[in-house]
Amino acid sequence: MGSVRHPSSNRMRHRRLPAVLAAALPAALLAGCGAPSARDAESRTSTSARDAESRTSTSAAPPRIVLVDSIPYGDGMIEGHLRRVVVAHEGRQDTVPGVLVAERPVVGPDGAVYGIRAQEERAVGLFAYDVATRRVRTLPTPEGWWPSTVPRLAPDGRHVAYLAGAADGTGHAAVAALPSGRVIYRGPGAVLLETDAGVDEIAWPTAERFEVRVYLGGTTDGVQRVRGSVAPLAVQVDTVPVPRDAVPSPT
Repeated sequence: MGSVRHPSSNRMRHRRLPAVLAAALPAALLAGCGAPSARDAESRTSTSARDAESRTSTSAAPPRIVLVDSIPYGDGMIEGHLRRVVVAHEGRQDTVPGVLVAERPVVGPDGAVYGIRAQEERAVGLFAYDVATRRVRTLPTPEGWWPSTVPRLAPDGRHVAYLAGAADGTGHAAVAALPSGRVIYRGPGAVLLETDAGVDEIAWPTAERFEVRVYLGGTTDGVQRVRGSVAPLAVQVDTVPVPRDAVPSPT
């Protein structure tokens, strides 16, 4: 989208979608995910096995995550703070090396700490911290990952929801499995609103249910809502009309 920026921090949101709109929403349209092709099934064989390994529960008490320090950034237009991550476990406290975050990481079912690495307002990638070995590894980048958005990890660390974007100003909601980064859902494409206020709002009400809201641009005024579950995979998509004064102003 040229010089248009979409900051990755919810703190930069200028406006929120009014809650009263929920009462006037149109009927949701079921977005069929379609049966997987033979090629997709083959490519998922090994990555599904790796994702399954991360689901192994541990009997020990889970580590506790503490965010420390407050490292400011900003140029007068975009401002925020990043934090360092401290993992407290079995009587010791370790600072995750070389990692800054804007959002709190989560503990996965395998006991590892999963998080989104931040560089100023950009979400530059995913990481996993092995509590036993005290080592950090960079996870594969999911398809279409766009640093200038607001990705969110599921509370159990098994999935990440994000807005996949392209240079032509279009994008779509996506959900990827962790730790492989394999995309399990791709939403319908849309023209994104040109604004510095941010175009995506993502939440996980539970570890299995996700919600992605995308502000639309072009000839469409409104918000595309993508709501669904990952187990089993089922998604609904609809478009919510939004009054002009409730949409972040284009820059």
